[in-house]
Amino acid sequence: MKQFSKGMRQRLGLAGALLHQPDLLILDEPTDGLDPAGRKMVRDLICEAKREGKTIFLNSHLLQEVEQISDQVAILDQGTLKYCGAISGLQQKDTLRIELELRGAETEAQAALDLYGEVDLQRVDEQRYRVRLNLADQSAVDQCIDGLRAGGISILSLKQLFSLEGAFLKLVAPDDEGEDSA
Repeated sequence: MKQFSKGMRQRLGLAGALLHQPDLLILDEPTDGLDPAGRKMVRDLICEAKREGKTIFLNSHLLQEVEQISDQVAILDQGTLKYCGAISGLQQKDTLRIELELRGAETEAQAALDLYGEVDLQRVDEQRYRVRLNLADQSAVDQCIDGLRAGGISILSLKQLFSLEGAFLKLVAPDDEGEDSA
């Protein structure tokens, strides 16, 4: 086994952990050293174990992966527990970042969206464009939609964007207030 690549050793370790079908899995960086196909395979195996009702403790610095697999998270910063609970609980602490796919006059949409600060607008084709923006709360989302509709803009899709990494950084980032940059 010493001649195996790191990825092969990871796969072998996971196979050994799953072999006796335990009710509890404790995994430390299970996708470390794997190529994208190997990471997907491991994620699929972990998600299958989760569907079977197994309890899984997953330690990883790959927060996007944690977000794909986990329902509950614990965030530690230098030995201090900063958060423990449902991922959805972290979403409520963050401003609402939304993505809209719109159809209609870009100038009308821009006029309605200018009320909400910085807007990232990307054209999809001649008729459609994608917009990302941050809003304070659900009331602001409702007002934004009302403004777009009043301007004759069709809303093709709306989704709330969330990043576990962004929520993590807000929890563990040092407070910049009072610090000198000298």
